[in-house]
Amino acid sequence: MNTLNVEAENKVILNVGGIRHETYKATLKKIPATRLSRLTEALGNYDPMLNEYFFDRHPGVFAQVLNYYSLKFWLNRGFDPERMQHPSRRTRSLPEIG
Repeated sequence: MNTLNVEAENKVILNVGGIRHETYKATLKKIPATRLSRLTEALGNYDPMLNEYFFDRHPGVFAQVLNYYSLKFWLNRGFDPERMQHPSRRTRSLPEIG
């Protein structure tokens, strides 16, 4: 089995409130005992024709949930988000006035 087939098998499409989000099963399994970590094609919200799971939830809020899953995924691999922050958002000392 080549790498593209393995990647395709591990991808998951989540349709949340009409917005499609694409991620990997491994990312969702990083937080166990959650509905997202237990996705199976046997669930009622899976559409085999579209190959996606549908959730009737707010898509903007879900984007933040998915960001949390992704961040947790990278943090478990030693990723340091402070190193990736935009320079304007980094903590820095301000000069004294006086």
